[in-house]
Parts: sequence; structure tokens; C-alpha cells
Amino acid sequence: MSVRREQEQPSQSWIVRHLGREIKAWREQAGMTQAELAGKTHVSSKTVSAIESGRRPPSASFIKLADIALDARGSLVRLWREMTDGLYPGWFRHYVGLESVATGVRQFEPQLVPGLVQTEAYMRALFAAAQPPMSADEIDEQVAARLARQEILTKADAPNVWLILDEAVLRRWPPVPGVAREQLEHLLSVGERPNVTIQVVPFEAGVHAGMHGFMALLSFNDAEDCAYVEPACGGVIVTDAPTVATLQHRYDLLRADALSPAESAQMIRKILETL
Repeated sequence: MSVRREQEQPSQSWIVRHLGREIKAWREQAGMTQAELAGKTHVSSKTVSAIESGRRPPSASFIKLADIALDARGSLVRLWREMTDGLYPGWFRHYVGLESVATGVRQFEPQLVPGLVQTEAYMRALFAAAQPPMSADEIDEQVAARLARQEILTKADAPNVWLILDEAVLRRWPPVPGVAREQLEHLLSVGERPNVTIQVVPFEAGVHAGMHGFMALLSFNDAEDCAYVEPACGGVIVTDAPTVATLQHRYDLLRADALSPAESAQMIRKILETL
């Protein structure tokens, strides 16, 4: 199984731990508790603890707020940039950076549950089936990186996220007990967020505009829209206006072919009843 890897150099994982130690040192120097830092960075105390212990890489928004709150004068931001260089391959690193500041994220996924709404168990099952095989440490790092990405859904200036899934996504599951049910329930829960819309293109739609594969469209307040597509290997950021417009048109066609958000949620519930 081919799985999108969000990490290129596992040996760079020490940077995650080092960054966590640095954040803890700056926090203690500032005489601040984990709970106080959590309040200033809009995350939970549990998240701060996981970041400081190196079990979870911080998101871009956390680092920016922590750097200011702890008066680190840019040192934490610089370390974070080193960390992302190690966690993400070049072709994906640029996309993650753009995604973290986008005001709108639209994705079509023909095969897998989108990374932004995957459960940890689903992630681990996918990475365990990856080829070439991944070590336990690699899997832990991949999972941590993807969980950090998901923080954009709940940050203060969260983007509007529109996800369209082929029905195949809801029918093919890792052979791990409980993963499908938990993931489907999570999709229903996330789909209730005011900034998240989920639609499903049913098999009955036949051949559709998304047959070319995964695509993402990003919108910004102060920049032109861009797109991201994934050929057989790697990924490509698309900024050429006519090409972006073509991909946007394909996305509009997919939305027209898809079930409404309410109908999509009903399909998910019906699939849950069969598990």
C-alpha cells in the first residue's frame, strides 16, 4: 500500500525532542505553568505536555504564539523550521506551510480518509501497511506530524474546510478491529463543526471529474488561490492561474455529483449500521 509520508528523515526526530526541551526551558524561565502556556497558545495542557516531552511536534500557530508569550525572540520559530525540514519531504513541506495559513481548504480524496480528519488508529493502520515498511519510531513520528497538522481545524482563525470523498473511502478499511467504526464516527463528529463540510460522491455517480486522483485547493486573504496535486510519486504545488481554474472547475463538478452534506452523513450512518 502506498501511503503519503509526512516525514523524510527519521533521524531528524531528535529535533522534535530538542524543540520540546527548549520550549520547556523558556516556559520555566518565564515562570509559567503548562496550563498558563496552554491558555496563551489556545491548546490544552495535555498538548503542551506532549510537545515538551517530544511526543508531538508543535503546529506553526502554537510556535508563533509560544515564541511571543515566552519572549523567545524568534529562537523557537527557527527551531521549528528545522524540525519541519526533517518531518516533511520537500514536495509536501511547502503544502503544509500554505495549508497552515490558508483561509479555505478544499480537498478531494478518492482512496483514503483525508489526513486532516483521520483518527490516530486509522493513521497507524495505514502506516503499518506502508511499503517500504516503516519502523515503530517512524510510525510514531508520522502520526505525531499528522496530528499536529489537524490543529488547523480548531485554531482561533480556523479555515473553512470542504472535503469530498469517493464512496470507496468509506468501503475500504485496514483489517484492524474497531478502526472503521471509530473513523466513521469521527467523520460524523468532525462534519458537525461549523467550519467543516463533508460530502460523498456515491458509486452511482459513475465516472466523475475526480478520476485523476487526489487534489487540494487553498484560498488566502491576501494571495491568489493555489492547488496541490499528487502524481505517482511526490506532490506538486500549482500556481498557474489557468490550471488552478481548471482544477477548481473539476472540484465544482465533484460537488455537483456528490450527495449533500446531510445525505452524506446519512450514508455514513448506514455504513456504520453494517459494521
